[in-house]
Amino acid sequence: AIAQKRYSVEWPIAIMLSTQGEYRIWIRPVAADGTTGQWSSAWTLTAKNTPNAWLYDAVVRWDGVPGVQNYQIRVIDSDTYAVTLMKTNPSELSINLAGFPLGRLTIAVRAVSADGIESDWSQPLSYVSRPWPEILLPTPTLPTPITSDTTPKLQWTPVIGAVSYDVVVRTARTRHVQFAVRGIEATSYISPKLPLGDYELWVIANAASGFRGTWNWERFLVIARQTPFVIYEGPPKIEYGNLDLSVRWTDVLDADHYDVWIADSKGVVVVRDLNVLQTSYSLTRSIPAESYLIWVRAVDADGSISPWSKPEWFEVS
Repeated sequence: AIAQKRYSVEWPIAIMLSTQGEYRIWIRPVAADGTTGQWSSAWTLTAKNTPNAWLYDAVVRWDGVPGVQNYQIRVIDSDTYAVTLMKTNPSELSINLAGFPLGRLTIAVRAVSADGIESDWSQPLSYVSRPWPEILLPTPTLPTPITSDTTPKLQWTPVIGAVSYDVVVRTARTRHVQFAVRGIEATSYISPKLPLGDYELWVIANAASGFRGTWNWERFLVIARQTPFVIYEGPPKIEYGNLDLSVRWTDVLDADHYDVWIADSKGVVVVRDLNVLQTSYSLTRSIPAESYLIWVRAVDADGSISPWSKPEWFEVS
């Protein structure tokens, strides 16, 4: 409550109401001898204090307003005039624009008091938001993910405000465009068949207005023949004369047969079987007591070969 003596019939009362809200006001006359008259009828005054907002380094900041419970941030697409975001900040006096919708944006802030009184919107701020999708690939821990799938499914993170995406895949060494597709409405795309090789993957988001975001950070994908992984079913030590190595390996997609290589500790090749039709191997003859390494690779019907598996030791005693 505010009570003041005034010596004129005018009072700039809004100056006194720095706290945003709704006020009831009464006025009465006071004579020189202190005699008071009747209070006037009440009238209502709503005090609204518009925040002063500014933009710096992709962060919107504004001055605090006394008596305010929260602040509302409104984001309008400058091309379509559609409200793309309405956000409430309980008490913070700034908001980071990272993660805001794609497009040319107009941003304004207003203060809301505890009793729901809303100030006018601040002066509009202009901001160009150009986020990029992040490509999601198999084996993301590798610097360059590797797959044997010649029609890989490309996936990426969604961009707020995007209605479609464009995808470009180029050969890494020559930068020749293998394919380019526009207007993909999902966040994934199954590639047409690609030859073995190294590829650059690019994705960009599109807004309804036609405004485009930013291409993703450079990502690579290697398509190579899948490598078998050797697994011992039994201990990697057998007695002389035992032909069962108890060795198998993981099946490779599209493999027609397998190539098996066994060498002793001096590097002398003791077994080379070029046409193994199953995913396991047994010796066809006894080999001397010694330590050995075994490798396996897959061969397609057209003669294409995978890299050799990681070598595994076994011992004949």
